[in-house]
Amino acid sequence: MEICYNFRAVNTEREILFDYPVRMPKDVYEQLEHLSDFGERKMSCSALERGIVILLTSYGVKIEESSSRPKSVTHIKEKTRRRNSTTPLKDINGVRIITEEGNRERLIDIIQSAYPATPKFFADGKPSARDYRDPKVREQNIEKSNPNMSPLYSALHINFVFQREGSTLYDIGEVQIMTQGEFEIYKQTRKDYPHGV
Repeated sequence: MEICYNFRAVNTEREILFDYPVRMPKDVYEQLEHLSDFGERKMSCSALERGIVILLTSYGVKIEESSSRPKSVTHIKEKTRRRNSTTPLKDINGVRIITEEGNRERLIDIIQSAYPATPKFFADGKPSARDYRDPKVREQNIEKSNPNMSPLYSALHINFVFQREGSTLYDIGEVQIMTQGEFEIYKQTRKDYPHGV
């Protein structure tokens, strides 16, 4: 099965279709230098969302709701300042999936198998899949940039690495997967939720 996005094709045999040199961004400033305009990124995020919904649905995962958003340049700079780090951001391209699917290891495998460039851990040591139901994961991975995060927050975060056609840098996306109940907790306890920060 092949799922085609605007920037690259992804298939279950983990074939990379572009053959020119590509690497991970060194820091957030390099990410900013290589950003396309907001309108293009918004369309790309919508395409990512559609592709991930199709992918999960093809494996029998029932999706209740989905959404996507690119992080604006202003919010990228604000988050960089808040967390006091220049390591690459992992959520510039964001997708949210609402589902009652309980097998989170299966969800991780489905999504990351479609993005073969995704490492288990990034260069800064952060894992590319984080299940916030686990108190240890929550303690280790909630950043200073999320000061309003509830101790009840229990979503699954899955990063995926993809390549835009013509780009020499990988882009990093993040899928937040949560139940409807977890989504309500998220909305109630995160001050910056309406702005997608």
